[in-house]
Amino acid sequence: MEANTLNYSVNKSIRLLLVDDSELFRKFITELLADNSALSIIGEAADGSEALEILGKSNPDVILLDMEMPVMDGMDVLRQIIILLRSSWFQASPERVPRAALIL
Repeated sequence: MEANTLNYSVNKSIRLLLVDDSELFRKFITELLADNSALSIIGEAADGSEALEILGKSNPDVILLDMEMPVMDGMDVLRQIIILLRSSWFQASPERVPRAALIL
């Protein structure tokens, strides 16, 4: 393990954006991670459109993303994230780039 990766996990919790149209699933994950100081949920969204709005205001390290959602599904969200990553807004602020997206 690289030294900076180790320092990151010791000194800072991993910031998680939770995106799922199931309120029950979001609540389950929130309760599951409540006592875990290594992870913090910085936002929740019920669809892809809400996820992109939250992403524009925060900088999650990981996005937990449902594939099938109303309004905008997980694949459409990923496409939009790729477009954002190519934009000057993200290039000027590399700390805003998510490090992973997990698709359920």
